[in-house]
Amino acid sequence: MLGNTDLRATGFVLFFIGAVSASCARGHIDEGADPVVGERELGPPSRRDPEPAPEKEGPPTPCALAAAKRSPLGCEYAIPTPGLAGGACAALLVSNPSEVPARLTALHGGSIDLLPSMRLLTGKGHEPGFSAVNDSVLPPHASAVLALADAHLEGTTPKEVCPITPLADRRSFFREENPGTAFFVRSDRPIFAAYFASYGSSRTGSTATALRSAGSWDRDYLDVGVHLPGRAQSQAELPGGAPGYFTTPSGAIVATLPPTSLTLQKDPFAPRPLSFDPFTAYHFRRDDLHIGTSMKADEPFALFVGSAAAAVPFDTGVPGPMIVQVPPPSAWTNEYAAVGHPSRSATIEDPPLYRIFAEQSGTTLTYEPSPPPGAPLTVDAGAVAAFRAREPFVVRSQDEAHRFYVSVAMTGAMPLCESVRPSDDDPEVIHRSRCPGGPALVNVTAPAEYATRFAFTTVHTHADVHLVLVRKKSGAAFAEVKLDCAGTVEGWTPIGAGGAYETATVTLSEGNFAPRAHGSGTCGLGAHTMSSDGSFTGYVWGWTHEGVDGLASEDDGSHRSYGFAFYGE
Repeated sequence: MLGNTDLRATGFVLFFIGAVSASCARGHIDEGADPVVGERELGPPSRRDPEPAPEKEGPPTPCALAAAKRSPLGCEYAIPTPGLAGGACAALLVSNPSEVPARLTALHGGSIDLLPSMRLLTGKGHEPGFSAVNDSVLPPHASAVLALADAHLEGTTPKEVCPITPLADRRSFFREENPGTAFFVRSDRPIFAAYFASYGSSRTGSTATALRSAGSWDRDYLDVGVHLPGRAQSQAELPGGAPGYFTTPSGAIVATLPPTSLTLQKDPFAPRPLSFDPFTAYHFRRDDLHIGTSMKADEPFALFVGSAAAAVPFDTGVPGPMIVQVPPPSAWTNEYAAVGHPSRSATIEDPPLYRIFAEQSGTTLTYEPSPPPGAPLTVDAGAVAAFRAREPFVVRSQDEAHRFYVSVAMTGAMPLCESVRPSDDDPEVIHRSRCPGGPALVNVTAPAEYATRFAFTTVHTHADVHLVLVRKKSGAAFAEVKLDCAGTVEGWTPIGAGGAYETATVTLSEGNFAPRAHGSGTCGLGAHTMSSDGSFTGYVWGWTHEGVDGLASEDDGSHRSYGFAFYGE
């Protein structure tokens, strides 16, 4: 329990989408506060866009089929606010894996015109390459960027922050600590969507997450945070001793269309359920000691966790932004093939950080080929176990009744810095440079969410970008996986000893944004498609480093990384 701890001082944030009722306003907003977003008034549901008319009888639509399967790839997404993980240009990257065009619409306090802020991504390498979108339509296998909001950083113009004109500036997009209007993007067929907190710039921070469609949401979640409960006893124990040098987890809870009542476990600031009307976002601070506690609602919602300044581990000294949309426990499973990011250093150990949460107490775990050092053999409900492992592994629980969640993180890069020297002015001050990347957090995908066809895009601001792929055996053999720029993917290696999973890594870009030759072609940054006759999944990992185009020093953003899983159909 936090007692009378000031939530603003501890630094955890939660964020809801849907208009907040009077009971919530009385409990968590200044008495009489006017719930507005910039100049836009939320208003009652009757003032918002009407529900779409019921579809005529006939075969199920692709959207209905995706929702029925509770697929993370779907037709409706809620977007976290820019304040959740910092950054400069909040943007959505959307990709169409199908053979049919997808038409997009958006809601933010009413229907809004996407055309001024949406561009097809046609470039490769360090130049993004934008082309006009025809009537908000995303062509087959194409990817596009939708610039949502800029942050109006001091000394910059909106054009410098967002490479294309955003829909709104950050102040009108969402007012932190107050209820705000949710931003929803809809499509008439399933698309993949990834949220970037700072698109178009590595200098201002970068973090990303794959979005999970509304059809995959649920009423029951566990707050998994971004790292671990607790922190150093005093700021003086951390390098620099400056405020903000500790994990500051934030979360985002997104209410779906019906009114929603949410209960937070063990939260003295929310002793009774919070009530939310449709289309409301709520972003509030919450201490990281709540990691592992439950969140329950009477209607499905989406949970985001993130931080504008996360030090992972606590002693890395250089914090960075992190964000991820968390799957509900109903989407967890009792078996995962876990593979982390490629090593960022040829000479220094760089093992990924794994975290495991259990839904039920007494969850026992077995590993292939063997338990990594520090990996738990038993996990109880709400507890988090963390360990680092360089080699891939398969982890299972005793049965399907004991589901669990696995995340993988890229840690802060301070131990990997190539240059460490004392300051000329103060020998006790240490300067580090050529530090590759920073913290990033990704959900490990459950095998039930593997797919056979994918479309996704990388961003043009990070020089080192890699695809990490995992495929599952189909019958007696593994099916080939084809990548648009490389043909058939080669270099697969077993995960574990059971012969059920294999992994391969494909480097898209490295060094100074240099493309990499693979198989029948050359791969680089930008939009990509993948397919197979068997089920597989994949992750994008990207980071910056000093000395490449646009980064003259570590102060320009060399401590920046991003990662996300991509979902398919």
